[in-house]
Amino acid sequence: MKNDSLKNRGIVVTRPASLAQDLARLIEAAGGRAFRFPAIEIEPLPVAAPSGKLDMAVFISPTAVREGLKHLKALPEPHLIRVVGLSRGTQRELERHGIAGALAAALRARGADKILAELR
Repeated sequence: MKNDSLKNRGIVVTRPASLAQDLARLIEAAGGRAFRFPAIEIEPLPVAAPSGKLDMAVFISPTAVREGLKHLKALPEPHLIRVVGLSRGTQRELERHGIAGALAAALRARGADKILAELR
């Protein structure tokens, strides 16, 4: 049975072009018409390694994991840095890169409290 919950609906997908395909496919599978309109593009920036002792790395998105983890792994003793993922998708991406047990924090005040508690 075909899902047509979005039949006759046009939906603008504003995700970056490199990330829009899966969502567009879901919309179309539900009978909708996906209009790809990337409002932003994500590009890696030159990174200067932080100096000093690092205790925690907070990743805000799966893209941040893909782009930032290579720099984190290049630091001295990266295994001593506590890793936080701010969404389930971010945690899944961390796990795909071999980082299990990352602290999960919701994007709300309670999540920030949880992160701060881990620093103590």
